[in-house]
Amino acid sequence: MLDTKQTDQLLENAGESVEYVRQYVQQQIKLTKLNAAETAATTISGVVTGLAVGMVALIALLFLSVAAACFIAQALDDNYGVGFLIIFGFYALLAILIHTLRRKLIADPAVNAVIKKLFPPTEEKTYY
Repeated sequence: MLDTKQTDQLLENAGESVEYVRQYVQQQIKLTKLNAAETAATTISGVVTGLAVGMVALIALLFLSVAAACFIAQALDDNYGVGFLIIFGFYALLAILIHTLRRKLIADPAVNAVIKKLFPPTEEKTYY
C-alpha cells in the first residue's frame, strides 16, 4: 500500500497534470478561434475585392459594348439598330455558352477555391 506521503505526492502530480491539460485545451480553443477568424477575414476580403473588381469590369464592358455597337453601326451606314442587335446576339450566344458550361466554368472552380481557402495544404512538421 501507499503511505500518506506517496499518496499526497501522487495527488499533487495528478493535480498538476489536470492543470496542464486544462491550459492546453484553452490554448487549442484560442488557436481554433484565431484560425476561424483569419479564414473568415480572408474569405470576406476576397469576396469584397472580387465584387469591386467585378463592378468596375462590368462598367468597362458596358462602355466597350456601346462603343463596339456604334463602330458596327458606322460600318453599316449609321444603322444603329443593327449594330446594337449584333452586340446583343454576341452576348446571347455567350450567355448560352456559359449556361451550358456553367459547372465546368463556375461551379467546380468556385467549390475548389472555397475548399482551398478553408482547408489550406499543411506542411508536415517534424518535432525533435
